Amino acid sequence: MKRTMEHPSTAHAPPAKKSPYFIPRAGNPPSPPPGVTAEMCSFDICSKRLTEDDAKKLADHDRSFHRRHAVHTAINNQSKIITKAINKQSAAITAAINEQTEVLKEHTAAINNHTAAINDQYE
Repeated sequence: MKRTMEHPSTAHAPPAKKSPYFIPRAGNPPSPPPGVTAEMCSFDICSKRLTEDDAKKLADHDRSFHRRHAVHTAINNQSKIITKAINKQSAAITAAINEQTEVLKEHTAAINNHTAAINDQYE
């Protein structure tokens, strides 16, 4: 039988793992790994449900995180805009310097020719 999306092969799929940073929400206690009782678990949170106070602290932390994330995103965006402006100005300055360098080369060549002409007069 051909496998379709309705019956995907799971023979080689890695086992699903919870992140070590998984924080359960109120009323949803985590299950310890198979063969481990809650008493054996090194995390006290496995053996109890989160209190309302714990849930409130988590919600406050989430709001604080999102605020900080928004500020950091705004700073990063401003930084990108400033970097683009600096790069644009830098390119313009480099072009002007290159142009002036060419002018100086022409002047140097003219001075060298003039000096050679003067030297030829006195030989």
